[in-house]
Amino acid sequence: MVKALVPKPVLYVVHSYYKQQSTRFNPVHFRSNEMPLPKYLSLAFTLRCRAVCPHCYLLQENKNLFKSNEQVNGSLLRSIFRSPSGQTIKSLSCGGGEALLHPDFFELLDIPIAAGVKHIQVVTNGMSLMDDDITQRIIKEHKKLNNIQISMDATNHDDYVKTKGIKNCNFKGLCNNIKKITAATRENLKLAVVISFVINPENISKVPSMVDFATNLGADECQFLNIHVVKSDESGHVSYGKDFLHTEYKQLMESADYDINISIQPPLVEEYLDYYCKSLESLLFVSPSGKLSPCSHIPWNKEYGSLQDNRENPQDIPKSREMKKQFIDAFQKKDSNLLPEVCKFCNKRAKGLFKFDSEQKKWHFFYLH
Repeated sequence: MVKALVPKPVLYVVHSYYKQQSTRFNPVHFRSNEMPLPKYLSLAFTLRCRAVCPHCYLLQENKNLFKSNEQVNGSLLRSIFRSPSGQTIKSLSCGGGEALLHPDFFELLDIPIAAGVKHIQVVTNGMSLMDDDITQRIIKEHKKLNNIQISMDATNHDDYVKTKGIKNCNFKGLCNNIKKITAATRENLKLAVVISFVINPENISKVPSMVDFATNLGADECQFLNIHVVKSDESGHVSYGKDFLHTEYKQLMESADYDINISIQPPLVEEYLDYYCKSLESLLFVSPSGKLSPCSHIPWNKEYGSLQDNRENPQDIPKSREMKKQFIDAFQKKDSNLLPEVCKFCNKRAKGLFKFDSEQKKWHFFYLH
């Protein structure tokens, strides 16, 4: 690493990271392909979505996935939390499709809350927040949520419609409604509103304006994510230098004068990736009808199994065991080419995040595994 090329605050974070890495004699990896009971549930509340995001990992695998009216019902949700595996679930991520398009979304949240789930997140592409009725419902029911992740991916109308694969939208109305949500929920210290951006070669130069944009919306955190390419193709990745940090991120990390928390996924290169994935270890991924998948980046399929057929431990399906075995082989031989194809460039393997704490005014590296 050439020190002269790296700003001092960035040097501290990067050197701190590598120093910690050098002392980790037992890197995170799978010990066996046994499947424990899940700790986290990722549930698709609907298979409806108004966007056709080019970077959507699920659409990369199945372009027709979100053309269904399939949606979860209370019976399925109750069956999950009454099962043996449901007793260990403490965190729920509500996705889809678009979870907020479910007409009974907030009523259904009473089921996991009653079952003892401690953390509930909803992920939205933002388009639902153009609806004033949905916005007001979030404001009314916000105490049921711990995290609202709004995948904006852009700071203006033209870029937004491009990233969402749509022709037009009420971008001003969307921004105004987000401001209403952040203003109304400011006193709820248990709720974090996160504005996220998937970074690619076309928009990485706009990183500074994205931080300003998220700050002006009143968000708690600005999150930068890497595009997830499901095939062995780096065409969507941003180029990086010898120190594995993008120039724009280095410049961002030169300063500690931000009024918002910031998190940055590191580049998808081996230096920042583990032979490990939390999805295969502790995440249950379920479709609205109860179909399963081994990973949140792989579309559900009846060939993987269903909740009805795997009540004792629906996370324990043959495909998951097969994928974990591939991770173990790849780790033992230190060869990422032995990983499942969908996992080779997956951001779920990231060792951690570069994070800025707006209260402490400090950057640090936060380990995820």
